[in-house]
Amino acid sequence: GNEGKEQSLHFFSSDGSTREMKIWLSATEVANICLAWRRVCGQGL
Repeated sequence: GNEGKEQSLHFFSSDGSTREMKIWLSATEVANICLAWRRVCGQGL
């Protein structure tokens, strides 16, 4: 469905700084991002 929660995701750039993005995602989208993040970076979100 279109119902979602506001998720605060932290992205770490190559120079060590952090950027925070607040976006609206469904639970499924959050799970997919977490899985993809672990595959790419080898760490939890």
